Amino acid sequence: GCVLYEMIAGHPPFQGSSPEEIARAHQKAPIPSLVAQGLGSPELDQLLGLLLAKNPKDRLQSANQVTSRLAELVPMS
Repeated sequence: GCVLYEMIAGHPPFQGSSPEEIARAHQKAPIPSLVAQGLGSPELDQLLGLLLAKNPKDRLQSANQVTSRLAELVPMS
């Protein structure tokens, strides 16, 4: 989730002035919206929410689930 976010936004989803501050942001800060930055769709924000969920049980559980969700977002020509 972090890698996908950074590929799209050009920066990590959670930032801070120290590793500890970044770790706290990962634990407590809301996931920054790409829609709010004009960089994605609500569906992409929803996928990132599933990838970066604070509780591991709330995350997608397999790479197949992730690729399936990504395929739904990619327009086919």
